[in-house]
Amino acid sequence: MEKKYYMVLFALLAIAQLGVAARMIIQQEQIIQKGEPFFFKTAPIDPYDPFRGKYITLRFEAEQYETTDLRTWQAQEEVFVSIITDSAGFVQIAGLSKTPPLSDTPYFQARVNYFYPTDSLATISLDFPFDRFYMEESKAPEAEKIYREAFQQSKEDIYAVVFINQGKSVLEDVKIGEQSIKDLSTKKIRE
Repeated sequence: MEKKYYMVLFALLAIAQLGVAARMIIQQEQIIQKGEPFFFKTAPIDPYDPFRGKYITLRFEAEQYETTDLRTWQAQEEVFVSIITDSAGFVQIAGLSKTPPLSDTPYFQARVNYFYPTDSLATISLDFPFDRFYMEESKAPEAEKIYREAFQQSKEDIYAVVFINQGKSVLEDVKIGEQSIKDLSTKKIRE
């Protein structure tokens, strides 16, 4: 009898774990389907440590925001980042707030890394929630090399494609020019 009890308990636990994973996948897919794509220009990172495991660590030009809003922002504080796109189609920060914006302006949540005020201007450094691009393990080393070399040699834009919907964000791809880093690494491996 006791063995049956443990088997039922184990089966329920396994179903619960699968349910949680399925829910997370469905939520991300809904953001991609209902959300709007935005292009975040990436910035160079430490060339000796751009890759940890199965993902590329990303930095973004828009992570540094200067404002005349001298309110006190705390490190690790959750903020809402309103965004607009520039003439080239890349994201620029339109503003920060401690509550979700009431307008139809697209926004996502981020964390304050640091806040540096001066007399008339403050610099706020942000940690974006989509700073890791996970890849298939067999393609990851080549993608790391391509990404690092692109900053050294390429005159093309290097950017992340991020879908945003109602404050939630999903990193879909990293592109060099118009080509996906996934496709570029697959092509390199086949050569």
